[in-house]
Amino acid sequence: FEPDSSILMENEKKRLDKIAEIITKYKENGTKIVGHTTDRGTEAGRDKLSMERARSVAEYLLSKNAILPERSIYEGRGDKEPAAPNTTLEGMKKNRRVEIYLLEE
Repeated sequence: FEPDSSILMENEKKRLDKIAEIITKYKENGTKIVGHTTDRGTEAGRDKLSMERARSVAEYLLSKNAILPERSIYEGRGDKEPAAPNTTLEGMKKNRRVEIYLLEE
């Protein structure tokens, strides 16, 4: 994601298309999609943006029929679980992410 954005970038859509092919066969199990942000901005803003990012990915995967709406959840975690330090541009890039979990029943 670009900074302060929940709009999927074209190269990420291609990546999600590949992910959709894989997870389609597991959609009965359910899916959890979690959005993340850098530590920039307000806590409320980060929480909102991370939720919007998760929703953006969930909606894309739903449009590809890769997940079932009734068996999927999404949530935002703001900057609470960084993948890298926010002290460099590269680190911040890694923190603007969404994680997809396949759930077990």
